[in-house]
Amino acid sequence: MSKDRFQGCLVGAVVGDCLGRPFEMLRPTDERLSEYFFSFQEPNLRLPYKPYTDDTAMTRCVAQSLIDKKGFNARDMAVKFVKEYYTNSKRGYGSYIPIVFFKLKETHFTDLYGPAKRLVDGKGSYGNGGAMRIAPVALFCRDMDKEEMLRIAKEETLLTHSNRRGYNGAILQCLAVHIALHTLEGTLERRKFLDQLIMEMESVETCGKEELDDDEDELEYVKRLRKVDELLDRGTAVRVLEVEDILGTAMVAHLSVPTAIYAFLRVLESTEGQEGNKFQETIKYAISLGGDTDTIASMAGSIAGAYYGLEMIPLHLQEQCEGINHAITQATKLHKMCEGQNKMMQKGKGI
Repeated sequence: MSKDRFQGCLVGAVVGDCLGRPFEMLRPTDERLSEYFFSFQEPNLRLPYKPYTDDTAMTRCVAQSLIDKKGFNARDMAVKFVKEYYTNSKRGYGSYIPIVFFKLKETHFTDLYGPAKRLVDGKGSYGNGGAMRIAPVALFCRDMDKEEMLRIAKEETLLTHSNRRGYNGAILQCLAVHIALHTLEGTLERRKFLDQLIMEMESVETCGKEELDDDEDELEYVKRLRKVDELLDRGTAVRVLEVEDILGTAMVAHLSVPTAIYAFLRVLESTEGQEGNKFQETIKYAISLGGDTDTIASMAGSIAGAYYGLEMIPLHLQEQCEGINHAITQATKLHKMCEGQNKMMQKGKGI
């Protein structure tokens, strides 16, 4: 599997984050978005550099911890999260995250999962903070058993989001990136993609149902994925307000992860503007939905990047965004690790 797909995944996440940030909690018009994206192609126009948010800051921590420790190490990851936050706390972190990081620092990381568990009267946060940073786990676990990948995805998310909706949303995003990464470009079929996600999430959500909130459905994500399928059946006739009403665009996992998946699949299947760039159109459409634009565009961007690869991400978009080179470097290291692990496995099997 090419390095280009690894790089596309992490760069795609950064591009979605940086370009989506200016529109957070807004709903830009089609005309405004078209002008926004067209402006990036103007060679003589100097535009303000687009900084990344907490989405990219925490994704970088996840990737670096996996690289440094050659696997998941909860304490190291927690330390990296806290250090990053106190280095620059103005990246747009959610309201609960500073509480968790303060407690982790105060207790010298002796109780890694306790601070997150005690949030919201012991129910934990179900924000999309786990899902927005999960892409490096999907890359690192490229050749691992799926069960091991899901275990790492859950345990990594539990450091900050202990609510079932929160960590299951991260698992769903991880699966979406993983499947896109393993699908040959030009061969991804929407129904097959969604059927696989639904099958996996049925198994995931059936487990741990004793942790259900009063207003939560046992198969929350499965039902939302089926709604994604229903909306896609209607093609481009679906209006932005319908997507917001049916899938959501909020900062919580169950109202944003399925939305990001929908954005990726809608553009993938669309025959409108076939001469355009599918990656760019994915980011543009994700932002058009409004709400938590940076995170939804970042999650959609990581899926699209894993599928299309870095070569499909226009340079004029990359040049607008902070942290692109760092993303490429981390992706390259993760790919090298996977290639090394794969060779060792083949050698062990006498291949």
